[in-house]
Amino acid sequence: MSETRFSVAAYAVVSDDGRRILLTRRRDSDDWVLPGGSVEDAEAPWDAIVREVAEETGLEVAIGRLVGIYAKPGERDLVHVFTASVRGGSLRPSDERDRVEFVNPNDLPEQTSVRDRERIADTLAERPTVVLATQPPEADEPPAGTR
Repeated sequence: MSETRFSVAAYAVVSDDGRRILLTRRRDSDDWVLPGGSVEDAEAPWDAIVREVAEETGLEVAIGRLVGIYAKPGERDLVHVFTASVRGGSLRPSDERDRVEFVNPNDLPEQTSVRDRERIADTLAERPTVVLATQPPEADEPPAGTR
């Protein structure tokens, strides 16, 4: 793939009946992030979310609405964010995530990135249109090849 093209990623804002948001903590850092990740070859972003959420958290989800598409030019990423609801499974950590928890969106862990905070706020705002935004690089980016 050309280094001038964007890669595609997909993340879910999964909420429970109490309107808490599912966050995962990366094993390689203390960062709390939304579940999701890279879209594989010939995979739709919404299918990637279902796969990634199951791999990272043990939960089976149903996709809701498209919240937004976020460009990260510095990393050449195009991130799709969808809402999702739990349909089954059991919450558990994984090889990539050492903690998975539903948290109050007004009391996010300090280590939640500015970008994920923006995506969560956009989700909770329930805008009538899809958000199209460019997000600047974080001070401490995740390791190369991961999001």
